[in-house]
Amino acid sequence: MKKIIRRLSLFMLIAGVACSCTTGENSDEIIWDFSPIVVSIKVLDSNGYSVLTTANTRNITAVYRGINYPCKSRTRFYMPDFFGLTRTNDYLLFGELDATQVYEGEELAIKWGDGSPDDVITFSHQITWDNNGKPRYRQLFMLNGKVVDGQITIYKDLKTPAPTDSPRSDIPLNSAEIAYVSSINDFGLRLMRQMTSDPAIATSNYVFSPLNATFAVSMLSCGAGLGQTEQTEVLRAFTGQAEPAHDLISQDVFNSLFQKIIEYLPLTDASVSAYLANALFLRNDFTLYAGYPDFLANYYSADYARLDFSSPEALTYINDWSKQKTHGLLTKTLGHVSADDVAYFLSAAILKAAWSVPFDKQLTSRHAFTTADGTTAQVPMMHSTRTAPFATAAAFQAVKLPFGNGALELTAMLPAAGQTPATLLRELTAQQLDDIAWKDAVVEIALPTFISQACHSKLISQLGEIGIKRMFSPNASYKSITPDEGFKINLLQQNVLLAFDENGCQTGTDADNAPAQEAETEADHTFLADRPFLYFIREISSGAIIFTGFYNGPESVAN
Repeated sequence: MKKIIRRLSLFMLIAGVACSCTTGENSDEIIWDFSPIVVSIKVLDSNGYSVLTTANTRNITAVYRGINYPCKSRTRFYMPDFFGLTRTNDYLLFGELDATQVYEGEELAIKWGDGSPDDVITFSHQITWDNNGKPRYRQLFMLNGKVVDGQITIYKDLKTPAPTDSPRSDIPLNSAEIAYVSSINDFGLRLMRQMTSDPAIATSNYVFSPLNATFAVSMLSCGAGLGQTEQTEVLRAFTGQAEPAHDLISQDVFNSLFQKIIEYLPLTDASVSAYLANALFLRNDFTLYAGYPDFLANYYSADYARLDFSSPEALTYINDWSKQKTHGLLTKTLGHVSADDVAYFLSAAILKAAWSVPFDKQLTSRHAFTTADGTTAQVPMMHSTRTAPFATAAAFQAVKLPFGNGALELTAMLPAAGQTPATLLRELTAQQLDDIAWKDAVVEIALPTFISQACHSKLISQLGEIGIKRMFSPNASYKSITPDEGFKINLLQQNVLLAFDENGCQTGTDADNAPAQEAETEADHTFLADRPFLYFIREISSGAIIFTGFYNGPESVAN
């Protein structure tokens, strides 16, 4: 079992702020406002990547003053309150405690829930006042009896539950929000059609995250200080309406919807991890208003950093960010940084998920595959006969394969003979996807193992082609996020990697799996993916399309 390093950064978030005078215009009396105390614990593996997921934090608890506090996911912050133990992005947080109180030798025990020993944090805190009426802080932290100053490293294993052990939850959307999800699915499909209009891309192994692209557009449009024309462009793209009713729908509606999806998506299946990371990297002689980085973090769990674009360290920092967010799978997001550029908005997306029913590796064999250019290649083809949702129409055959507890599923669509994934996509809408007439049947499935990786670096021009132009034009105003003139987004880019095998998608295991339970009856249908096909990965309670792609054959990689 691989050793895992957990670095725990422990600190009290305390600030004394002179707010106002209370006894007249020239009074020296000051009211001090002390921020509550929060213990912050960062959890990393031996390579410096975050290991916190919904799966391995579900059983973690904190014990404080004899009370157990189970770990909860938390992405939204309002007024200060006591929230116990939570996970936010890469951190465990415990708090908030009243900073005006005295704490002497307080113990906070972290129970990891995996059979390993507890870790005990001891802290003391007191505010006293000097002769000038200013506060002084006395603080002490200890971890397992040793004084802590900054970070600590602890070696433990954090185990992820098997798919069958993970209870399923739905994303709690109302009917209007589900309709908005269908609209943004259409937006993603329109963008994908534009991206694949290049024949070289249409015949490659293309993969894309429509959902993450929508998050990126939403984050930037919210900060762009858009006028009526620009707002209409974005809302038209998101809703599909030629004249969206601004009094009925606004950017705030989508912010709240996307915040809810980001918060609840990890809870749908603790054994599945869809890593949808976003970050704004800004040249360090530009500044943002304080509220915008908070908005990025609180609504979209997105990161932000100001960097010296003239230094090679900026490129290293950005690529290290991608490497950490994708657990080492995407190691080079960006090739270079220009000192003349102002800002980059980068996205990284991967999926780690096991099939609900794995394929038997003993049944995988080499099989002829007719590639996009009409040549034939031998590919490893997985085989299984099972009961699965199946559909057939004049333009395609389709089969569904669920991951984990079934909250996420892959839909593979095989175009009719003589057609391509690009031509099938050209006529496909989100409503048509929703209206496919599925029937459970015994299906003989043959599906290649394959890897798809893509770097989408032309998103600004591609978004312009489907109607979002003013936000990235030379006349765009970002007055809502920065006081500085000359701010612009030089690059909007998404990097994606998916790898499918008998166990699932990027499961990270090379061990032979247990033989799958094969159907004992004769198959009603055959789904033989021996030519290019289209696929989607969706969260079923919301219908959100998280990933989509083409498989056109070996060594056909999109750039």
